Amino acid sequence: MKPDSRYSLAEYKVDSILETLRGRSQGISSPENDRLLIGVMDDLADAMEELRAAHEEVDAQREELAEASRKMQLEHERYVELFEHAPDGYIVTDLHGVIEQANLAVEELFDSARDFIVGKPLALFVDKEDRTAFFQQLNEMDALEAVKDCELRFQPWKGEPFWTSINIVKVQVPEREDISLRWLIRDISNRKRSEEVLRRYALLARHGRDIILFMRRDDGRILEANAAAVKAYGYDYENLLAMTIHDLRAPDTRLLTIEQMAEAESRGLLFETFHRRRDGSIFPVEVSSRGETIEGASTLISLVRDITLRKRRENLINVRLSLLEFATSHSIGELLQEILDEICALLDSPIGFFHFVESDQKTLSLQAWSTRTIAEFCTAEGKGAHYPLEKAGVWVDCVREKRPVIHNDYPALPHRKGLPEGHPPVIRELSIPIMRSGQVVAVLGIGNKPEDYTQEDIEAASYLADIAWEITQRKRVEEELRENQSRLDLALRSAHMGVWRWDIVENRRWYDDRVCHLLDINPAEFSGTADEVFKAIHPDDRLAVSEALTRAVEHNGRYEAEYRVVHLGGGIHHIAARGRVVRDDNGRPVRVNGIAWDITSRKMMEQELRKSSDELELRVQERTAELRISNETLREHAAKLERLTEELQEFAFVASHDLREPLRKIQTFGRMLSGKFEEELSDVGQDYLARMIGSASRMSDLLDSLLNYSRIASLQSQFGPVSLTEVAQHAAGDLELAVTKAEASVEIGELPAIEVDPSQIRQLFQNLIANSIRYRKDTEKPLVKVYGHTNAGICKIFVEDNGIGFEEQYLDRIFKPFQQLNKKSSKYGGTGMGLAICRKIVERHGGSITARSTPGEGATFIIELPVRHTNKAES
Repeated sequence: MKPDSRYSLAEYKVDSILETLRGRSQGISSPENDRLLIGVMDDLADAMEELRAAHEEVDAQREELAEASRKMQLEHERYVELFEHAPDGYIVTDLHGVIEQANLAVEELFDSARDFIVGKPLALFVDKEDRTAFFQQLNEMDALEAVKDCELRFQPWKGEPFWTSINIVKVQVPEREDISLRWLIRDISNRKRSEEVLRRYALLARHGRDIILFMRRDDGRILEANAAAVKAYGYDYENLLAMTIHDLRAPDTRLLTIEQMAEAESRGLLFETFHRRRDGSIFPVEVSSRGETIEGASTLISLVRDITLRKRRENLINVRLSLLEFATSHSIGELLQEILDEICALLDSPIGFFHFVESDQKTLSLQAWSTRTIAEFCTAEGKGAHYPLEKAGVWVDCVREKRPVIHNDYPALPHRKGLPEGHPPVIRELSIPIMRSGQVVAVLGIGNKPEDYTQEDIEAASYLADIAWEITQRKRVEEELRENQSRLDLALRSAHMGVWRWDIVENRRWYDDRVCHLLDINPAEFSGTADEVFKAIHPDDRLAVSEALTRAVEHNGRYEAEYRVVHLGGGIHHIAARGRVVRDDNGRPVRVNGIAWDITSRKMMEQELRKSSDELELRVQERTAELRISNETLREHAAKLERLTEELQEFAFVASHDLREPLRKIQTFGRMLSGKFEEELSDVGQDYLARMIGSASRMSDLLDSLLNYSRIASLQSQFGPVSLTEVAQHAAGDLELAVTKAEASVEIGELPAIEVDPSQIRQLFQNLIANSIRYRKDTEKPLVKVYGHTNAGICKIFVEDNGIGFEEQYLDRIFKPFQQLNKKSSKYGGTGMGLAICRKIVERHGGSITARSTPGEGATFIIELPVRHTNKAES
């Protein structure tokens, strides 16, 4: 056997020597053997020496091994300690991700016992949304030899998922000749939340409306700026970073910049100032600035807010307060002018006006110009004037559209109507409609701002326009209240009434001087207690008054009482009191307001009336008996009158009919006499014959008129819806020959449709048109106009001519039968029955007829008829 160490070689030599000695010792002793023995002994001694040395070496190696083993054990214990109590989770898995070991931190992270965790796939604890990424990382570890880092979300047994940072190491295991994975898992939820907060802050800074600036403290150099700063100042991002805060301050505020920067660095500072845009425009800002050390450098972080709108709102509020104060001591006209002055000053507009819009939404009335408009620009008249909306300029577009309207290029408007004389030229204008209950009640307008009007101007002007209307209306109401109060006081004084009030909560009463006088109470000594009041009331009436007050408070809310008061000076006065209970929002009674007055005179009159009631009743009975007899007599007379009327109508009809036969013979024989014997008659005879024939013709006309007049009263009318326009046109057509002969013109306008008897109304139009043509001027062609309208159920018809007219003092006469104002002039002809028939027709329809005229200027006949027929109208 070949030795493999120093200790083994020594053993081998000793064994060889001992074997040699045993073999030689069996032979014969000889000098040679002795020498050999001595040699062997020496070798043995050497071997023993080597053995001792080897033994010592083995002991030393054993001690080294023991020390190494102890150190390894300590290292193992330290590893286990670190593994178990490490603050981060530590997991050992195989290449498939099955957990072989897990430390205490993993128990806490996964909210599960280690016995449950070990042996489970690590994927079981990965959040569902990240499992795909987890398996991707696991597959990559199979092919890689390096360490891998990633971030995943784990889902504990209970609770919400949490973010982790994972370090994965691939390790060869010598004992098993296998590969394992070491997972270092660190909870980074707080870091993720911080990152999310930072991300949101970054978004706020990038997209916020406020300006954010980072500035170097030493010189104000801008180090960082957000998008809002780029937009607000008008510079691009690179230009802003090349500027200092001094470049962005308004010139007259730069002296304060250094002092404000020092204060902001030491303790933070909130202040207001003015900044300047790239175009040179100045705008107010509010700055919140404080110092921070960033990367070792003193830096100011400023949050800058544009407060233009806030300042405008503050100005609007100040204007409102100022106007409210102004309104207390000035008239409505002065108030409106002051409002316009404030708005014009606020919006840099030299022109301002205020119009009221009437409830018909068609009529405007100018109420006020601004002071500057009157003084510098406008000399046009019109304050207080009313004029139609349709005649106004383009500024009333806001009324038609019911919204604010801006015209920033007024001269280019295609629908502008031009300006009245004395009106200033308009370059641009803004008009605001003031709306209440869906109606435009007023218009406020401003004009000629140096730059275009904007939406912000609309908001400011609309706000002030509403304030203007509210203050104006309040002023109107206050003036009406003062007027009403004055009237009420006058009425109360005239009626000898007084006003009283009972505070139910405090149980105190307030009476004015008149009520105190009625109750015989000294106003200076009256303290408002119930005892003082009831002491003044007659003892017999106190309970009734108390019960009336209780009923009013607990039930109906209305107090009514009459009671007696015994005055110290003597005499009893009767008092009447009325009141109404006022309740709070919860329905609880809090106050009674009322009036009181002396009714002593009335009570005395009532007593007098009661005394005379018996006598009056007796007289009434006697008079009733007399009236009964009179009524019977009247009914008899009425029946007799009705019979006489019928007989008269029948007589008129019969007389006109029976007289026609002899009249026709007179006319026939007259014409025959004129035709056969005209040459044999002398001039006088011919004249007599002509007069006889003419009289017979007039008599015939009179009989026709009389017959028509009687028929109107006797015939049954046929009422129905009729177009008056068509009836008038037919009547004019019936008179075509007369119209043509007189060279007259008949103009028939649009007439309404109403319920009438068409045949009678046709005769009405014929008579009136014929009358107008008959009484025409010699110097002017006749012109007859027929027109009308309806209003409140009444149809009004006008027949107007340009004839000779008449004096209105004879108005009643012209509508009577057989009456003519021009009887002496034979050229007009007629029977005097035409207008009488017209009145009869109109009265049959329940209407009326009259006329207006001036001699030489024509006449206008006016007929009023009900739109709907009633039996009452016919009767």
